[in-house]
Amino acid sequence: MKTKQYIFTLFILFLWNFSMSQSIEDKIFAAETMLKNKDFAGAANLYSEINDNQKNNEIIKKQALTLYNLGKYSEAIKKLELLLNRDESFASINLSRCYAKLNENEKALAYLKQHLQSRNKESEASIKLETAFNQIKNDEEWKKLWLKDWYTEQEIEIEEAKYYIKNNKNIEALENLDNCISKNPNSHEAFYLRASIFYELQDYKNASKDIKTASNLEKNNKSYLFLQAEIANKQKKYTLALENYNLLLKIDKYNQNYYIKRAETYSKLENYSSAIEDIDFCLKYDTENNELKNIKAKYQINLGETWEALITLNQLIAKDSKPDYFLTRGLLYAKTNNTQLAFKDFSQAIDYDPTLGEAYFQLGLLSLIEKNKESACYYLKTAIKLGIYEANEVFEKNCQD
Repeated sequence: MKTKQYIFTLFILFLWNFSMSQSIEDKIFAAETMLKNKDFAGAANLYSEINDNQKNNEIIKKQALTLYNLGKYSEAIKKLELLLNRDESFASINLSRCYAKLNENEKALAYLKQHLQSRNKESEASIKLETAFNQIKNDEEWKKLWLKDWYTEQEIEIEEAKYYIKNNKNIEALENLDNCISKNPNSHEAFYLRASIFYELQDYKNASKDIKTASNLEKNNKSYLFLQAEIANKQKKYTLALENYNLLLKIDKYNQNYYIKRAETYSKLENYSSAIEDIDFCLKYDTENNELKNIKAKYQINLGETWEALITLNQLIAKDSKPDYFLTRGLLYAKTNNTQLAFKDFSQAIDYDPTLGEAYFQLGLLSLIEKNKESACYYLKTAIKLGIYEANEVFEKNCQD
């Protein structure tokens, strides 16, 4: 009898701990959504209810940044002090900002010096442009601090490359990064930056090669894994992209964007049920996100849930006549052979946004079905000009006399 009672007690404790952990997770996801929507007060309230014994560094970071954005600098400091031995770079620069805001210049400069001695310090330009330090930039100690060369030659080259990239000077950036890599073949950041340039230039082969090197040199870097997934998608290596998004979600399971991107990859693998699950998960915490509802409708159309999608799209269009909503409803009508309604919606989308290449592409496809070759070729040619490369093959097949 005592044994049964003991087992029952353990079971109740298990259920209680499980429900508590679920509650904490719900609060974290909800707080993340609030942060994304810049509702710092709401996020702070939720974070204040989260008690994980200060184990999760990412949660502590979010708590600290939320408090900082609310102007609660003393409370932010308490959180940041917990991180000094775990993530010195992040903690030291943000402690410096907090103390600067509190006009405690000596402590602000001491933590700034500690940050400049850390491994992953921010660039000199970003620190000097930081508005939090406006009150101490005329301080003699601030000027003395910058008499020392805190940055290595490689770090300076990396920052120059970032400057070139920001100003769309890709040739100069590539030359800079090639030079950096030739001198330091283990510079994972240089490989990452060069991969990002190749990605923008649509040179996915070289981008893939460089991001793979960067990821091997610096394991589990979220920025590197994300770019690797994006490149894999462009190369139609959807299984590889999915692996990267799954790894990202193991590292940071509270990032809504990873779920949205994974859903997109599932859809390319025609796994629309899993795609909808990811979007539904995000909508659970971001219930008024109409863009997510539109994305879900697209997946429902491909899954054959056209009636559910139509209800959602009609509701979205009634609230806001966004061209993307007309485009999605047009896709629904086209899939269900309601050609006239599809044509009307695609045309409506273009009326609202004349640069919406996908709408021209769909109009071209509909015109071919209607055997209106002249209109079809016009729409397809326009779609190509607007960057819809899928239209090329259709155009060459049907419009080359």
